[in-house]
Amino acid sequence: MKKINNYDEVWTRIMYQTIEKLSKKPSLSRNEMKKGIVALIKGLNATFDERRKVPSGSEFEYINKVWNNFQLCEMTMALIGRLTPEELVQIFPAEKIYDGDKYQVKDWFSTSRAVKNLSKGKPIAESEEVFEFLWDYHSWELNTFTVNVMSAMSDINKLEKNKGLFEQFMEEQGYKTYTTQMDGTDVIGFYPED
Repeated sequence: MKKINNYDEVWTRIMYQTIEKLSKKPSLSRNEMKKGIVALIKGLNATFDERRKVPSGSEFEYINKVWNNFQLCEMTMALIGRLTPEELVQIFPAEKIYDGDKYQVKDWFSTSRAVKNLSKGKPIAESEEVFEFLWDYHSWELNTFTVNVMSAMSDINKLEKNKGLFEQFMEEQGYKTYTTQMDGTDVIGFYPED
């Protein structure tokens, strides 16, 4: 058996195996759900760049890829919403950074406040929108996942309105946007409308 040392490949394989395994079960235990969430988040984070690449094939392939990516993110968010705040903290502890006030960024204290604002022992989705809670939570793994969700939402918006979320926001603020290539990556620039 070939040994795999690539972190991304390992988590991708685990994610798809977990999806296949859990999709066959009529109900999940709390432990299975937690393991599934870890596999999904780590797998989605590991494969994000690959999943966003535009396939060279048909437009149908691209649309299918965008929607599948978005549905994986939505499924993961729904599972996170079934966790209690305490369970999420146990799985993805808040980063031990304590100077967020000084730099106006999230830190351990702001995360603790976000957790305290939720009903103790009740699923996150019963107290707050999962996305809003994740936005306030400071764990690099969850921060990366949250950015990936935003990117998936932007890809859907681009399919529906021919503009990503950032482009749409900037135009609503009175700026024109343009896209240029830098090191093989699309970069969106903007300037005020005249």
